[in-house]
Amino acid sequence: MPTVDELLQQMDVLVSALVENAKRLKEACEKSVAEEELEHFQGTQDRILRELHELDALIVGEGAPTSATIRKNIHHKLQEFQKINNEFVHRLHGRLSLIHFFGAQEGV
Repeated sequence: MPTVDELLQQMDVLVSALVENAKRLKEACEKSVAEEELEHFQGTQDRILRELHELDALIVGEGAPTSATIRKNIHHKLQEFQKINNEFVHRLHGRLSLIHFFGAQEGV
C-alpha cells in the first residue's frame, strides 16, 4: 500500500491534470466547438474528480500526518481549477442565454 505522501503526490498529479483539462474545456467553449468535444472534456473532468475522491478517502482512512508542502500545492491547484471552472460556467451560461434569446426571437 502506498504511503500517505505517495497518495498525495498522485493527487497532486491528478489535480494538475484537472487544471489542464479545465483550461482546455474553457478554451473549447470560447471557440464554440461542438457539444461532443465539450462532453469529452467534461467526461475527463468527471473521471479525474472520481479518482481524486478515491485517493482522498484512502488518505483520510490512513489518518497519518501529511506533507504540508504537497497539501499547499494541491490546495493552490484546486483554487486555480475552481477559478477556471467558474469562468467556464459563466461563459457557458452566456452562450445559453444567447441561444435562448435567439430562439425567442425566432418563435421557438
